[in-house]
Amino acid sequence: MTLPDGYRFYAGRTFEVEFYVNPQGKMPAHDYYRSLTEDEGRRLLVIVGHFADAPFGTIMPKTLMNIEDHKAGIYAFKPSIHRFFNCFAKGRKIILLCAYKKQSKKMTQKDRLVLQSAIEMKEDYERRTKSGEYYD
Repeated sequence: MTLPDGYRFYAGRTFEVEFYVNPQGKMPAHDYYRSLTEDEGRRLLVIVGHFADAPFGTIMPKTLMNIEDHKAGIYAFKPSIHRFFNCFAKGRKIILLCAYKKQSKKMTQKDRLVLQSAIEMKEDYERRTKSGEYYD
């Protein structure tokens, strides 16, 4: 599979941040990102840039980045009410998997479905990178 143009979001000093690309060539987090206002998009870029440029071991405030599923290793960048699920990958990469608009303080059933999708995307990414199908 040839990755589409624009799958890289940010190249930091410590991490490179990419949008996940599914087997059909779609990028769910990228599509969501494109729906944001200019200010919301800039806020995500600032958060991602700060983390990707920070030295290893930097801890982000939970208001900006939080672990959402310990077992699966899914995190969320949190620019205002939006959540961008992501994971860490080999080669000092962060993969932006999918995103949604948070509607309440507690995670709802709908939010959990998006989280489950992120877990499946991470598993797909890992399977395809291990087999050499993802980056070719």
